[in-house]
Amino acid sequence: MKTNPFEYAYWSSLADYFMATKNYKQALVNAQKALELHLNSNNTEGVYQTYDKLTHIYKGLNDFENAYKYTSMHKKIDDSINSVQKARALSYYQTLYETEKRDFKISSQQNEIVVLDQKNRAKQQWLLFGGLSLLALFTIIYLIRSRKFAKVKQELQERFSQDLINEQENERSRLARELHDSVGQKLMLLTKTTKNLGSIDAENLASSTLEEIRSISRGLHPSNLERLGLTESINALVYSVNANTDVFFTDEIENLDNILSKESELHLYRIIQETLSNIIKHSEAKAVKMQINKTLKEIHVVISDNGKGFDFETKQKSISLGLKTLFERAKIIGAKMNLYSEISKGSKMTLIIPI
Repeated sequence: MKTNPFEYAYWSSLADYFMATKNYKQALVNAQKALELHLNSNNTEGVYQTYDKLTHIYKGLNDFENAYKYTSMHKKIDDSINSVQKARALSYYQTLYETEKRDFKISSQQNEIVVLDQKNRAKQQWLLFGGLSLLALFTIIYLIRSRKFAKVKQELQERFSQDLINEQENERSRLARELHDSVGQKLMLLTKTTKNLGSIDAENLASSTLEEIRSISRGLHPSNLERLGLTESINALVYSVNANTDVFFTDEIENLDNILSKESELHLYRIIQETLSNIIKHSEAKAVKMQINKTLKEIHVVISDNGKGFDFETKQKSISLGLKTLFERAKIIGAKMNLYSEISKGSKMTLIIPI
């Protein structure tokens, strides 16, 4: 909600993007926003560049009147810049002429010229040294500030993603409680009522609806984590997937209870749940192997399948929201996550969690 110092660059970049995609109407809207910011901040260079950009946009819209208008405005600034450059060149050569004239007048005073020349050289050396020192200092400061800004930006993005995931989990827990405590109780009462009325169809409908609500509630918030612990919850998840699909599962799961915090257990469970869900939905795998082992310092999770796989390089360029969430969850618990895949050779996910 605050003014961004780089807002003009944002609108200008959007204009460039829409120009590249031939969407000149949208490019015009963003270029005008950038121009307004440049005019308000008296940024002559930005105004100069935006006029040229508007010329091309109106030309793309076949609005040659406005294209000519902004071409003229662009040319006017260009002429102004050239005039300033010519004035500076004239001042330079005039100064040079006066200097040479003065040197010519004192050429007879050879000793003084030598002394002055030596002083001038020393002064130039100091100026050169001072200028290079200032340039190096400013460069170092710029690099430090740029690196710091990039680091702060990355930290803010990661914090936002993590907060968003945590809020999603809180909202899921709230919805699961609402479904269980409110809708679930009413459906249970409805099931008993229909049973007393002797309507078999109504009783079956109420029972199936109640089971669907319970299934949705379990999907929103894995209550097994609180009741059974992490290890049994993962086993129950594997059993459920194995029982409801044609995929053959091989698993080796060591006891993970009371090793991680409750929050980390939830994120680990979600990572495994989402990975298995992706395999079932997209991989067309016939077999899945899961290994979860622990050492004194780490927990190792490996989930592999023999599905169709995918081009990992292409997938990295357009990573889906689901995969982004997996990597963000791994960052939250301080884990290192890697994903490998080859077409027709299946996929493999590895997760290393510090204890």
